Amino acid sequence: MKNQGKIFEENFRKSLDLKSPDLFYYRFKDSPASFGNSKNDFVRFTNNNICDNMIFYKGNLFLCELKSHKGKSLPFSCIRDNQYKQMLEVVDKKNVFPMLIIFFSDIEECYAIKMADINEFKDNSKSKSIPLLFAKQKGLKIDCRKLQTNYRYNVIDFLENYINNIKKEGI
Repeated sequence: MKNQGKIFEENFRKSLDLKSPDLFYYRFKDSPASFGNSKNDFVRFTNNNICDNMIFYKGNLFLCELKSHKGKSLPFSCIRDNQYKQMLEVVDKKNVFPMLIIFFSDIEECYAIKMADINEFKDNSKSKSIPLLFAKQKGLKIDCRKLQTNYRYNVIDFLENYINNIKKEGI
């Protein structure tokens, strides 16, 4: 049985028109957790990808780390240190937008939050998690609808809104 995070990633991908000439989507490969012939021979790997996927859309690169979480907050410990650091390294790059996309499965709401905003929140609060209220205040909502068991996310509308907000802010 797949974990909820993998199901979210798959549903997110299926929400995109991969044949669109305006869009390029790439899912970074996960490395295997371990391998070996016996208990003593196992070798463990850690994944060093910057994020789960990237979307190139209309001249903008979106680096997206996707998280599905029950409850009304996402612990910072759910974001690997290397991802946090690598995504912060590119926050000032032109037309590159690192973000965390959180699907709060209990309330069936999805938000994209800029890594710069997450970093500011982390540095200026004593919280050990990203609360839903912060996602609502600083993030951009991604509309979703439930099918029978899976979800579809209106990713293109989200990307268009994000690009329009960037133009308004002059980033």
